[in-house]
Amino acid sequence: MKIPYGKVRSYQYQSELLGNPRAIRAMAKANGDN
Repeated sequence: MKIPYGKVRSYQYQSELLGNPRAIRAMAKANGDN
């Protein structure tokens, strides 16, 4: 998934895009590790 520079996306929005809306914590960790 690409998020344009300067744009904001919530962890919930990102996890829903990947098909698992309950994976908010996993998404937050993945973003933190990146």
